[in-house]
Amino acid sequence: MLNGLDNMSTQIFDQFEKGRALADIATDFEVTLNQVKKLKRLYNGLQKTRLSLNDEAAQQLAILGTKALVLLPLLKDDPDSFGEVLMVATPDMRREDLEQLGRLAKAKQQRIAEFKQYYESYLIKIEKQQEINTMLETKLAKVRKKLKAQLKGLDDYPEAVQEKLLHYVGPYGEQFALRRRLDSGFRRALATKGIIELIDYVWVINDFDAFANQMAKRLKRGYYIEWDEDREYQRNPYGTTSSEDYAHVRSFTEEFDSIESIQKEHEQQIKKLKLEMKHAEQQLKEARSASLQSFQEANEATNLMSKREILRHREMQNLALKWLYNNGYIAAPEVTLPNMHRADVIGYNADKIIIIEVKASNEDYNRDHKWPEYLPYCDAFYFFTDFYIEETQVGQLKEKGRSLVISKEDMTPHACIDAAAVQYAVGRALSRKVALGW
Repeated sequence: MLNGLDNMSTQIFDQFEKGRALADIATDFEVTLNQVKKLKRLYNGLQKTRLSLNDEAAQQLAILGTKALVLLPLLKDDPDSFGEVLMVATPDMRREDLEQLGRLAKAKQQRIAEFKQYYESYLIKIEKQQEINTMLETKLAKVRKKLKAQLKGLDDYPEAVQEKLLHYVGPYGEQFALRRRLDSGFRRALATKGIIELIDYVWVINDFDAFANQMAKRLKRGYYIEWDEDREYQRNPYGTTSSEDYAHVRSFTEEFDSIESIQKEHEQQIKKLKLEMKHAEQQLKEARSASLQSFQEANEATNLMSKREILRHREMQNLALKWLYNNGYIAAPEVTLPNMHRADVIGYNADKIIIIEVKASNEDYNRDHKWPEYLPYCDAFYFFTDFYIEETQVGQLKEKGRSLVISKEDMTPHACIDAAAVQYAVGRALSRKVALGW
């Protein structure tokens, strides 16, 4: 039976290399033309895999034989997902098992696409809200400027005091007067000191600067300022000061009140927008935790979060993870070591622990002076850079195709001092990803 792994299949592949016609090959080997066509599809898939991915991926495809034909549509649609499937596919898998892997890979890409669509719509919504927010903030600033203009000299006081003065004071002829009731204890203290005076049912402010200073002291000490009906009743259950004390000033400050009303409306609109933005951010967080099920997907989200930048560092981490996994290592990103330093990528097998530090920029590489502290927690250390660096004593990796190759082995004398602790740290990082999604 021709399955792409037997000797006859190998011989037929050699005939493909020579460019012979399929019908002639079928005649020479006494097999059906359909069998030859099937092997030809596998042969073409191997060539395309080698070109689109790398030699290692082609080898992984080859050991699956003709069963791998069910995966070739994925190679055409999404080479990266095809490469991931090859990493987990084994020769003992049945054709239906491989088909299931292909469906899972497509489902993951669909999740990524849905997340992209959701997040892009979220960004549009947030941008519109921010534009409205900025417009409201501008209007609010104009309103406050007009309010302050009616209380000359207001800028001489702290911001918190200005807020209180705008709320409680209004113009009254050539003077200023209270436009709202103050806490009765505060009002009595001001009246005792002659700072305010009740004249014809109006609390006139005799000394505006002294009034502002008393307001500042009260704010600092946390004393009562605003009127509270319940508190006043407890003080004097037989009667409270009439609100009519302020009616005269309010009637003279209609424009002032109108401006303040607009100010309050704008403040409420801004508050509402901020709540909506917070709600949208929560929705986004939920979408991420529901959709992101692999490190690659998390990278996709992080890239979107940058909005305009492609986080090359994350892409390189993903390549390093796949390279380690493809070479038989248990691998994880962002692992906190026993000395509390965090390794970009780390992997281990039965004999060896490897740490890979990813550097997407020369500046990042030159700033890193802590990498020697990683050496006691690995048996091999590599820099994976996106640019040329001078030869170092530690190892160096470079990108080739869609994988990595070792451009220089690690020559520094070191070994992991506590393999069990490092392996536990890797396990914790992977468990966190499964349990929490990050």
